[in-house]
Amino acid sequence: MNNFTIGMTYLSGHIPIAIIYAISVFWAKYKGELECSDFFIWLSIFYLFISSAAGYYIYKAYSDQLEDLQKGNGGTRYIIKPTQIKNLFTSDAMNYYILPLAAFAASDDLVKTSLILLVLTIIYGISFIRERMNLYTPFLILFGFVLFSCEIQDEDNSNKHEITILTKDPQKLVFGHSYKAVLQKLNNTTSLAIIQYDD
Repeated sequence: MNNFTIGMTYLSGHIPIAIIYAISVFWAKYKGELECSDFFIWLSIFYLFISSAAGYYIYKAYSDQLEDLQKGNGGTRYIIKPTQIKNLFTSDAMNYYILPLAAFAASDDLVKTSLILLVLTIIYGISFIRERMNLYTPFLILFGFVLFSCEIQDEDNSNKHEITILTKDPQKLVFGHSYKAVLQKLNNTTSLAIIQYDD
Protein backbone atom coordinates (compact mmCIF):
# COMPACT_ATOMS: atom_id res chain seq x y z
CA MET A 1 0.00 0.00 0.00
CA ASN A 2 1.68 3.22 -1.13
CA ASN A 3 1.70 6.58 0.67
CA PHE A 4 -0.65 8.17 -1.86
CA THR A 5 -3.36 5.58 -1.17
CA ILE A 6 -2.89 5.92 2.60
CA GLY A 7 -3.18 9.70 2.24
CA MET A 8 -6.39 9.26 0.25
CA THR A 9 -7.71 6.99 3.00
CA TYR A 10 -7.04 9.72 5.57
CA LEU A 11 -8.67 12.47 3.48
CA SER A 12 -11.75 10.32 2.80
CA GLY A 13 -12.49 10.45 6.53
CA HIS A 14 -12.64 14.26 6.32
CA ILE A 15 -15.87 14.32 4.27
CA PRO A 16 -18.12 15.09 7.31
CA ILE A 17 -15.71 17.82 8.51
CA ALA A 18 -15.59 19.32 4.99
CA ILE A 19 -19.40 19.37 4.82
CA ILE A 20 -19.65 21.14 8.21
CA TYR A 21 -16.94 23.59 7.19
CA ALA A 22 -18.72 24.41 3.91
CA ILE A 23 -22.04 24.94 5.71
CA SER A 24 -20.31 27.26 8.22
CA VAL A 25 -18.71 29.30 5.43
CA PHE A 26 -21.93 29.71 3.45
CA TRP A 27 -23.88 30.52 6.64
CA ALA A 28 -21.34 33.19 7.61
CA LYS A 29 -21.59 34.67 4.10
CA TYR A 30 -25.39 34.63 4.27
CA LYS A 31 -25.29 36.50 7.60
CA GLY A 32 -22.76 39.00 6.21
CA GLU A 33 -20.11 38.06 8.78
CA LEU A 34 -17.46 36.83 6.36
CA GLU A 35 -14.53 38.88 5.11
CA CYS A 36 -12.73 37.70 1.95
CA SER A 37 -15.81 35.58 1.33
CA ASP A 38 -14.76 34.41 -2.16
CA PHE A 39 -11.52 32.94 -0.77
CA PHE A 40 -13.28 30.97 1.98
CA ILE A 41 -16.05 29.82 -0.33
CA TRP A 42 -13.52 28.41 -2.81
CA LEU A 43 -11.49 26.94 0.06
CA SER A 44 -14.56 25.13 1.41
CA ILE A 45 -15.47 23.86 -2.08
CA PHE A 46 -11.90 22.64 -2.61
CA TYR A 47 -11.85 20.91 0.80
CA LEU A 48 -15.16 19.18 0.10
CA PHE A 49 -14.06 18.22 -3.41
CA ILE A 50 -10.68 16.80 -2.36
CA SER A 51 -12.13 14.75 0.53
CA SER A 52 -14.99 13.46 -1.67
CA ALA A 53 -12.54 12.61 -4.48
CA ALA A 54 -10.38 10.75 -1.94
CA GLY A 55 -13.43 8.80 -0.78
CA TYR A 56 -14.34 7.87 -4.35
CA TYR A 57 -10.73 6.84 -5.06
CA ILE A 58 -10.59 4.52 -2.01
CA TYR A 59 -13.99 2.98 -2.72
CA LYS A 60 -13.12 2.41 -6.39
CA ALA A 61 -9.66 1.00 -5.61
CA TYR A 62 -10.97 -1.64 -3.20
CA SER A 63 -14.10 -2.40 -5.23
CA ASP A 64 -12.06 -2.88 -8.43
CA GLN A 65 -9.64 -5.20 -6.65
CA LEU A 66 -12.55 -7.26 -5.29
CA GLU A 67 -14.10 -7.41 -8.76
CA ASP A 68 -10.80 -8.64 -10.24
CA LEU A 69 -10.57 -11.34 -7.58
CA GLN A 70 -14.18 -12.34 -8.29
CA LYS A 71 -13.28 -12.76 -11.98
CA GLY A 72 -10.25 -14.87 -11.12
CA ASN A 73 -7.67 -12.21 -11.93
CA GLY A 74 -4.90 -12.47 -9.34
CA GLY A 75 -5.01 -13.51 -5.72
CA THR A 76 -4.13 -16.74 -3.95
CA ARG A 77 -6.55 -19.43 -2.79
CA TYR A 78 -6.70 -20.27 0.91
CA ILE A 79 -8.96 -21.88 3.48
CA ILE A 80 -9.99 -19.24 6.04
CA LYS A 81 -11.60 -19.51 9.45
CA PRO A 82 -12.91 -16.12 10.73
CA THR A 83 -12.27 -15.61 14.44
CA GLN A 84 -13.07 -12.00 15.37
CA ILE A 85 -14.49 -8.76 13.93
CA LYS A 86 -12.00 -5.90 14.05
CA ASN A 87 -12.83 -2.20 14.23
CA LEU A 88 -12.28 -0.25 11.02
CA PHE A 89 -12.56 2.89 13.13
CA THR A 90 -10.57 2.35 16.34
CA SER A 91 -10.27 4.82 19.20
CA ASP A 92 -6.73 5.62 18.05
CA ALA A 93 -7.94 6.31 14.51
CA MET A 94 -10.79 8.50 15.81
CA ASN A 95 -8.25 10.99 17.17
CA TYR A 96 -7.12 11.77 13.63
CA TYR A 97 -10.62 13.06 12.84
CA ILE A 98 -12.12 14.07 16.20
CA LEU A 99 -9.31 16.45 17.21
CA PRO A 100 -9.48 18.56 13.99
CA LEU A 101 -13.28 18.60 14.31
CA ALA A 102 -13.08 19.63 17.98
CA ALA A 103 -10.60 22.41 17.18
CA PHE A 104 -12.88 23.54 14.38
CA ALA A 105 -15.95 23.57 16.63
CA ALA A 106 -14.18 25.43 19.45
CA SER A 107 -13.77 28.72 17.59
CA ASP A 108 -16.28 31.24 16.21
CA ASP A 109 -13.59 32.98 14.16
CA LEU A 110 -13.62 31.43 10.68
CA VAL A 111 -10.10 32.63 9.84
CA LYS A 112 -8.66 31.09 13.01
CA THR A 113 -10.75 27.96 12.50
CA SER A 114 -9.49 27.54 8.93
CA LEU A 115 -5.89 27.93 10.04
CA ILE A 116 -6.29 25.41 12.89
CA LEU A 117 -8.04 22.96 10.58
CA LEU A 118 -5.32 23.28 7.93
CA VAL A 119 -2.44 22.80 10.40
CA LEU A 120 -4.05 19.83 12.17
CA THR A 121 -5.03 18.17 8.89
CA ILE A 122 -1.43 18.37 7.64
CA ILE A 123 0.15 17.21 10.93
CA TYR A 124 -2.27 14.33 11.46
CA GLY A 125 -2.13 13.41 7.78
CA ILE A 126 1.65 13.00 7.92
CA SER A 127 1.34 10.96 11.12
CA PHE A 128 -1.44 8.82 9.60
CA ILE A 129 0.78 8.00 6.60
CA ARG A 130 3.87 7.28 8.70
CA GLU A 131 1.92 4.91 10.93
CA ARG A 132 0.53 3.26 7.76
CA MET A 133 -3.09 3.30 8.95
CA ASN A 134 -4.36 2.53 5.46
CA LEU A 135 -7.66 0.92 6.51
CA TYR A 136 -8.77 3.15 9.35
CA THR A 137 -11.42 5.43 7.91
CA PRO A 138 -15.15 5.66 8.67
CA PHE A 139 -15.73 5.94 4.93
CA LEU A 140 -15.17 2.20 4.35
CA ILE A 141 -17.75 1.31 7.00
CA LEU A 142 -20.44 3.31 5.17
CA PHE A 143 -19.99 1.17 2.07
CA GLY A 144 -20.19 -2.20 3.76
CA PHE A 145 -16.53 -3.08 4.18
CA VAL A 146 -15.71 -5.29 7.17
CA LEU A 147 -12.35 -6.08 8.75
CA PHE A 148 -11.85 -9.29 10.71
CA SER A 149 -9.15 -11.61 12.03
CA CYS A 150 -8.99 -15.12 10.70
CA GLU A 151 -6.86 -18.21 10.60
CA ILE A 152 -5.75 -19.10 7.09
CA GLN A 153 -4.08 -22.13 5.60
CA ASP A 154 -3.20 -23.37 2.13
CA GLU A 155 -5.75 -25.56 0.38
CA ASP A 156 -3.64 -28.61 1.21
CA ASN A 157 -4.13 -27.81 4.94
CA SER A 158 -0.55 -26.66 5.47
CA ASN A 159 1.08 -23.40 6.60
CA LYS A 160 -1.61 -22.25 9.08
CA HIS A 161 -1.30 -18.69 10.45
CA GLU A 162 -3.46 -15.68 11.41
CA ILE A 163 -4.01 -12.51 9.38
CA THR A 164 -6.52 -9.68 9.05
CA ILE A 165 -8.96 -9.71 6.12
CA LEU A 166 -10.93 -6.87 4.52
CA THR A 167 -14.02 -7.83 2.54
CA LYS A 168 -17.35 -6.32 1.52
CA ASP A 169 -20.84 -7.28 2.75
CA PRO A 170 -19.99 -10.66 4.35
CA GLN A 171 -23.62 -11.28 5.29
CA LYS A 172 -23.42 -15.10 5.27
CA LEU A 173 -20.22 -15.26 7.31
CA VAL A 174 -20.30 -17.51 10.39
CA PHE A 175 -17.40 -17.18 12.81
CA GLY A 176 -15.61 -20.43 13.54
CA HIS A 177 -16.70 -21.91 10.18
CA SER A 178 -14.15 -22.59 7.41
CA TYR A 179 -14.50 -21.11 3.92
CA LYS A 180 -12.59 -21.13 0.68
CA ALA A 181 -11.37 -17.64 -0.20
CA VAL A 182 -9.22 -15.78 -2.69
CA LEU A 183 -6.85 -13.32 -1.01
CA GLN A 184 -4.93 -10.35 -2.38
CA LYS A 185 -2.26 -8.97 -0.07
CA LEU A 186 -2.65 -5.28 0.94
CA ASN A 187 0.26 -5.17 3.39
CA ASN A 188 2.22 -7.55 5.63
CA THR A 189 -0.72 -8.25 7.94
CA THR A 190 -3.85 -7.58 5.87
CA SER A 191 -5.39 -9.03 2.72
CA LEU A 192 -8.43 -8.20 0.61
CA ALA A 193 -10.70 -11.26 0.27
CA ILE A 194 -13.44 -12.77 -1.84
CA ILE A 195 -15.14 -15.44 0.25
CA GLN A 196 -16.80 -18.44 -1.37
CA TYR A 197 -19.84 -19.36 0.71
CA ASP A 198 -21.40 -22.80 0.94
CA ASP A 199 -24.81 -22.90 -0.75
